[in-house]
Amino acid sequence: MLTQAEEFVLSNNWTVLETDFPYDKLFPLLVSNHILDVYDQSKLQSLQDHIIRNRTLLQLLQEKPVGTFQKICHLYSQLSSVQAEIGYQLLQAIQDYSKDEVDGKCPILDPEQSAKPYLDLIFQTNIPNDVKVVNLKKFYEGLHLKQFKVKTIVSKSDLTIEGKLKELFKIWCNEKQTEATKGVFVQALYDAGLDEAAKLVSISKR
Repeated sequence: MLTQAEEFVLSNNWTVLETDFPYDKLFPLLVSNHILDVYDQSKLQSLQDHIIRNRTLLQLLQEKPVGTFQKICHLYSQLSSVQAEIGYQLLQAIQDYSKDEVDGKCPILDPEQSAKPYLDLIFQTNIPNDVKVVNLKKFYEGLHLKQFKVKTIVSKSDLTIEGKLKELFKIWCNEKQTEATKGVFVQALYDAGLDEAAKLVSISKR
């Protein structure tokens, strides 16, 4: 897994990288530096849409060893083009965050803390409402809520999407007599395709 600093910078710059990552220039370097294995290469080369390909690459990077994203940013900063400036800025951001972390200025992101305080953050992202509706059921299933009162809650027309989610989450906590951890919560969001919300929660201080 990436360091906290790498994950923070990657998450904060996800949208830009998803759109503008210089894939054609960096892909050969990622291969020659053994950052991408044969499986990764095959998966990426099968994708034609550049945004989907970049997004998939970023998702693969999140599972790589500590220091991987920093190394990529270094390669990025060495490109012989104006894009090198972006790579340099990303590298600098990682180093600055790491320094602040040592100095005690950065929050400790504990994946074992309760997910409850993060509920309000989920729908503060730019995810379209239709996507939220479609993916809510998958989110429920990701938290193993399917066996509980999903149909009852979803059919409550007087509740907003946020309200349905909160009510369902409350039922889950009551039934389990426990609370979902932040780590479980974030993974369920990713599994539901609510990546922006997951990233927002994962880096939040709340």
